[in-house]
Amino acid sequence: MLPNFKTTLLELVISCRSLKDEEHPTINPVCVLQTIPFGRSEFEEYAQTETFSNETDPVFREKIEITYFFERLQKIQVSIYNVSKRRKHSRSDKCLGSTEFTLAELVQASGLGKEKEIGPDSFVRLEARHPSDMRTVIRLKFGAKDLDDHDVFSKSDPFIRIYRKLNNYKSYRKLYESEVIMNNLNPIWNEFEISSRDFTHGSSDNEIKIECWDFDSADSADFIGECSTTVQQLLDGPENNDYKLINAKYKKKRNYADSGTVSIINLQTYC
Repeated sequence: MLPNFKTTLLELVISCRSLKDEEHPTINPVCVLQTIPFGRSEFEEYAQTETFSNETDPVFREKIEITYFFERLQKIQVSIYNVSKRRKHSRSDKCLGSTEFTLAELVQASGLGKEKEIGPDSFVRLEARHPSDMRTVIRLKFGAKDLDDHDVFSKSDPFIRIYRKLNNYKSYRKLYESEVIMNNLNPIWNEFEISSRDFTHGSSDNEIKIECWDFDSADSADFIGECSTTVQQLLDGPENNDYKLINAKYKKKRNYADSGTVSIINLQTYC
């Protein structure tokens, strides 16, 4: 029976950056969390996330709930595996790296999270949040017009990636990647939802970057262009939210203006 400790429920948000596997060109990462149950001395599997396909910088969508005991040392072992084509993690999958956190250090980080190295220049990041922080949801819908055509015998197959700049870092956290729309230079992507906490990270001044890509295959894509704005500008809604996509590779060309326009078509916020 557990002692009468003061407790609170937390959600763990997990992401990685710059994952590497020298033996395999494709990385299909999954995160496995282990904890030490009360009264035990060894780690046991507690939960695992969904598996990403061909992604070196995953932001796992599945939030893992865990009870935090204020007066107890709670260690978490985090391991990242490269999953085979089975799409289901097994013990034979290669471990890309492991590290340990304590719930106390995550709570003390006050929502900023903690990042630790799991391999040469590869990192995993954990952030502990109260479930109430995740209740407000933002629903977004993007479209684009007049995109550059990167395909010879057809039109581009575009998709977008949306990033938020990390506070006090030069790097970005990927928030969302859309579906691919085949053979279309004026795509409208499906609506998607994201928690307000993930999107704003507590500040409406945070930078948001949108990249547009032309899908070639599961392992490659051609860069079309990118634009930057702020959380507040996007939250102002569809009006005056059109952004020119710029590809730095073409900026010096005499007649280059832009590589198309990306726009917000719809934005809703609700609890």
